[in-house]
Amino acid sequence: MNTEQPRDIGSLTETDFQRYRVWEFQPADNQDGIGVVPVHDCPVSSAIERIIATQVKLANGQILWATIQGFVRGDRSETQRNLSLSLLWGDRRIFLGDTNMYSIAEYSPTGVAAKLGLTLQEVFPIYFDVRESLSDYGEAAYGRVTGQIEEG
Repeated sequence: MNTEQPRDIGSLTETDFQRYRVWEFQPADNQDGIGVVPVHDCPVSSAIERIIATQVKLANGQILWATIQGFVRGDRSETQRNLSLSLLWGDRRIFLGDTNMYSIAEYSPTGVAAKLGLTLQEVFPIYFDVRESLSDYGEAAYGRVTGQIEEG
């Protein structure tokens, strides 16, 4: 178990993501928000209770830092439905919920595109690859978020 003092997830920066790609949820007694601590030994074999920091590529080619959670070991289609992303956009975090949250305008693909000041076609698909940070997840560790509810 990591003995570092938890940090609020909203305080993490690009520099933090460059240094540590995996962060584990860990509540702090004296902290509002969501506490996380860095995982020093990577790759990890489990994404449970963790976020993975990586650079993602938007459809227009723009590269952004993001944290991703919701990976399902070895199942790309299930991962596609469960992934949620938090995009680092300047000093803001823009959250894209999993497909169950697409009906909530703020967390939907349309809401994310609007917050970025881009069209849906400029944002989606969003490409990711976390194989260097997350082992044992096979095809679920890389792919794309289409911004559509896919049957599968």
